[in-house]
Amino acid sequence: MSVHALTPLAKADIFDIWSYIAVDSEEIANRVEQAIYDGCAFVAEAPTRGHTRSELTSRSLRFWTLTRYPNYTVA
Repeated sequence: MSVHALTPLAKADIFDIWSYIAVDSEEIANRVEQAIYDGCAFVAEAPTRGHTRSELTSRSLRFWTLTRYPNYTVA
């Protein structure tokens, strides 16, 4: 998945996450950032991966929680 395929808001969210984590460790921030990009690519390969969240949205979005970093979910 190309970084260019993400919306500007998604890129800004990822940068905010990276910045927050980088205060403590840029190395860990880089790993989390890469995991997010990998998760986005994983879902993009097969858009039916993940699960719906009807309590969050009625849109046909799929959510994928990052295995290594379960505090982060891509939609």
